[in-house]
Amino acid sequence: WPFIQKRLDGFFRGFIINEKNYFMGVGLQYMNDIQYDKNELPNYVVLDKEARFEALENTMKNLESLKTVLANSSGSDNADAVEALARSSQSSLEIFFAMIPEQDVKAVEELFVHVKKADINGDGRLSDEEIIYLSPMEQEVWKRRVQKF
Repeated sequence: WPFIQKRLDGFFRGFIINEKNYFMGVGLQYMNDIQYDKNELPNYVVLDKEARFEALENTMKNLESLKTVLANSSGSDNADAVEALARSSQSSLEIFFAMIPEQDVKAVEELFVHVKKADINGDGRLSDEEIIYLSPMEQEVWKRRVQKF
């Protein structure tokens, strides 16, 4: 389990600036950007947001518990606890992603494929010369993404 422990240590390293807070921030940003139908019941909106947040928060709590168990064990002792926490982390993350509409997932996947092709110099950023290879809609989405992150 040493690699998993090392990876989790890195994920939680740092008080404010760490990967955990980054992914929580991305998740919260996504949840806040969801456009609900104007006729949607307010209680449904609250319950939906709470369910999404709970799934994301449970993922982080399970990962943190996994980190603790790994730090306090040696070799294969606590293997059952490690596997159970890993499954729980995966399950709660699957619950979060299951709440994202499939068409949104596909649109993001296509965007990143197109961005990778357009990124001629491979620096992960799109220059004005590179972004023209995206469709107008993809250009707008990409620009909003860059502004947020």
